[in-house]
Amino acid sequence: MKDRLSIYVVDDEPMAIEYFKYLLNTLGDTYTLVGSSTSSMGACLEIPKLKPDVIFTDIVMPVMDGVELAQKLLESDDYLIYMLTSYKDFEYAKKSVQIGVSDYVLKNDLSEESLDRLLKEAEIKLNHRNKSNHLILEHNIKSFLMSENDISEDLSYKNKPLQRYAILQFRTSPEIILKHRSQRIIADIDCFSIENIDWPTGLKCSCFISMGDNEYLAIFFIWETEAEGERLLYKAADRILDELENYGGQWLCLISDIKRHFFDLQGAYTDMINVQQYLYMFNEQRIVFSNDIDPDNFKGYIPDDDIKNVINELSDSNDQCIVHAKELFENARKHLNIWEYTDMLKDVYKGLKNILYADKLSENSLLLSDRYNNTKNAERAMLNCIEMLYKDKVNKANKNYSEHIRKALTYIEKHYSEDLSVEIIADSIGVSEGHLRRLFNQELGSNVVQYLKNYRIDKAKMLLEYQDEPLDTIWKKTGFASAQYFSYVFKQKEGMLPKEYMKRGHKI
Repeated sequence: MKDRLSIYVVDDEPMAIEYFKYLLNTLGDTYTLVGSSTSSMGACLEIPKLKPDVIFTDIVMPVMDGVELAQKLLESDDYLIYMLTSYKDFEYAKKSVQIGVSDYVLKNDLSEESLDRLLKEAEIKLNHRNKSNHLILEHNIKSFLMSENDISEDLSYKNKPLQRYAILQFRTSPEIILKHRSQRIIADIDCFSIENIDWPTGLKCSCFISMGDNEYLAIFFIWETEAEGERLLYKAADRILDELENYGGQWLCLISDIKRHFFDLQGAYTDMINVQQYLYMFNEQRIVFSNDIDPDNFKGYIPDDDIKNVINELSDSNDQCIVHAKELFENARKHLNIWEYTDMLKDVYKGLKNILYADKLSENSLLLSDRYNNTKNAERAMLNCIEMLYKDKVNKANKNYSEHIRKALTYIEKHYSEDLSVEIIADSIGVSEGHLRRLFNQELGSNVVQYLKNYRIDKAKMLLEYQDEPLDTIWKKTGFASAQYFSYVFKQKEGMLPKEYMKRGHKI
């Protein structure tokens, strides 16, 4: 990180320069003298090459006085200039301030303490000016990168031409949000300090800017070959990530292709926007190259049928639901962007929730966080819920019911969509109707007909909420004799008609 203030001194008296050097040495290594001259003409040629942060110049000098020197320098760059003067030069000092010189310093009052105080004030002024310039640069770069039109105006910052660059995009790690979106913490990064990190030889950081909402861009000029350039960009990305993580959170870096000209970066940034929706798959990598992600590889997979298959198998207590859930997640991870992947998980969660309520299972079997920071954690949690719900269903089926009740419940589960009666159920398990009614009342606290109605309504709710079945087929699939009777029973249990329930939707 650049932490030394660079200084240049101009005075036609060599002893005055030596005294200034002596004072500067007493202040330690915070400041460095990058050059000095006893000639204003020589200084005028050397200063633009050295680009010091602060210039101290005597006012009264031959050929070109200090005011003329300052005026010439300020025409080409925004230097921070202080005039060294004596009391008799006071009118010169006032004129120098009028042309944009920062201040004047009385030679007779110059001491270790006064110079230290002056240079600390100069640092504050420089930081303020640099940050103001940085905001202008940030506005120009954002306008350029996000514009669909060609921009031909010359964009520069600190006389660094913006050309032949690569972009490093930094974002907080994408999250998989299953439930409500809580407020994100927006990082407040000191862009200017990161811009001035000591970079690997062969790279120059032209700017580090905020694009908003935890997105930052660094633009680098590269001197080396493209292959070597990628290695250097990787090292630079690693350094920036270390700095960003000091501000909290997990960050990822996406590195663009290396472009020969600055104006090619507009297309590079558009490409980065297109591929960043697949970055969630790389959460275990801190740094990803944009050309390693091909959006065309993530198309052509629609997970709807696989989701339905997993939910239906779980509903039927088929242990294959776990195997097929793993296959579903693997296919989704290979082919879906973050939004499609999140919607897939939400649909699975919705189906699991419906089973939980329909089968009156323990809510402890479906405990999920609102959000996950990578696919591995999200899938592990979802698979754990599927396994627990499966075990809960199996345990409930094997609860301490009598053998006849277990057989009756299994028969209802398999044949609820058919024309069932108490007589048919009783015959299937080899008991009389009266005995079956007594067993239901004793062990379930319900009569057979009411249990069957509730079971069918819960299955109908699953179809309404999850599988989006049309109403004119749901009553048939759930074993009701007519649409009218289905609507009557549904309203009795749910307090609304099936059509109203379907319009209300199911929100996670």
